[in-house]
Parts: sequence; C-alpha cells; structure tokens
Amino acid sequence: PDDEGLSFVARAMQCPNLSIDGIFTHFATADEADKSRTNVQYEKFSNFTDRVEKELSLKIPLRHCSNSASILELPDMHMDAVRAGIILYGMWPSDEVKRDGIVLEPLLSLKSRIAYIKELDAGQEISYGGTFCTANPMRVATIPVGYADGYPRGLSNKGDVLIAGKRARILGRVCMDQFMVDVTKIPEAKVGDIATLIGTDGIETITMEEIGDRSGRFNYETACCLGKRIPRVYEKGGKIVCTRDYFHEEKLFF
Repeated sequence: PDDEGLSFVARAMQCPNLSIDGIFTHFATADEADKSRTNVQYEKFSNFTDRVEKELSLKIPLRHCSNSASILELPDMHMDAVRAGIILYGMWPSDEVKRDGIVLEPLLSLKSRIAYIKELDAGQEISYGGTFCTANPMRVATIPVGYADGYPRGLSNKGDVLIAGKRARILGRVCMDQFMVDVTKIPEAKVGDIATLIGTDGIETITMEEIGDRSGRFNYETACCLGKRIPRVYEKGGKIVCTRDYFHEEKLFF
C-alpha cells in the first residue's frame, strides 16, 4: 500500500484488456481476541483505496476485507462486500471469537456404513504396524473410509465413530481406504449399519473441532480435506434435494 502499489493500480486500470471489479485484503489475525493488528491492516487497506480514488480519480467497484471472524465481530469493516468462509459450515473461526449475538449450527456430517465385522481372539494385531493388539476377545468392525478420502490418519488408536448412538474407538492405524473400530460393546451392530464419523447419532456428537483436536488439525482443514471420493448428499428441510458423486462423474482417459 505505497506509491509503487498506487502506480501498479493505475497501470492495471488503464489496460484496455482488463476489467477491474474489485480490490481486497485478507485479515491474518481477525480471529484473535486482540484486534490491534487487524485494525492496522484495515487502516492500511482503507487508506490505500482512498488514495486510489483521490489521487488517481479512479473508482474500484468493490472493496472487501472481512472474513468470517470479522463478519462476526467487526461490522465497521464490512465495506462493500464480505467473504463468509468457515461460518457457512456452522463452525467458529477460533475459540477466541465472541459467540454472543449469533447462533451457528454445524451443517456438515460424514457418514459411512459397516463393511465387515470380525470376531478376534486375544493377542491379535490390527492394521499396519500392529500398533493395536487385542488383550481380550473383541468384535471389530471395518469402516470403508481412509486418509485417501481426507479422514485424518492422526486419529489412529484415538478417534471415535458413532454406531447405534454409541462411541466405537478406532483400533490401530487408519488406512488409505478403511479403518477398524471396536464394537464389542455394541452387540447390535451389523454389516450395513450407519457409522457417523462427523455429526450426531442419538445423544452423542462428534464435531469437526473434536476431529481437529484429536488429530492435530484445524477444524476448517478437516472440512477442506474431505475428498471427491466421498459422495455428497444435500438436504433441505429434512429431505434430500440433490446428490453428487464427483469421483464417478469424472471422465478418465488412458
């Protein structure tokens, strides 16, 4: 935001092959309780866009800088447009963002189905590296989701899924395409039953924040990592309104 930048804007807006619709910055620390650096960043951006109008006599139609955190807490910085991101999923930008004045409800859930159930004796190792070994006879279910789908490998031996409204702990390492869970205390579990990896089943809920905390990820990172192999199901008013299967829709050329 200096004389060199001003010169660049002047050249860009005079180029006959460009149509300039907007100018923006993106806040680096708006999700922190201390807004001092955000205030400085906004002031620099605002002063620069004022210089464009006053010194160059040019008007850029849209000025915008507000991400989810600043949408929630800094209404004086909304300018001509805002860019909602993580709040569109119903998730909070950080633990430092104030939560009064708005209600956010998580919109995304991730579900699979039990593909296989196996009875194991004591002393049996599960998954790559044998990082989990059964101390007693166990009933183990296979869930066909893995890190190739964006499910965190960091949940190995410490994540949960929900089956029949109960938590089932992940056993061993999460594989590329599947992982195993303990259903010893869920005798009603059977092949084909729904496994909720993110979302609510009965009174139990697994949030994106829980996934992030246990795997060492940021909640938004988890949402962004969910890959195209996972079919999308869109609901409105409790009814399915659209489905998309990007993996099978893509054309493959050999």
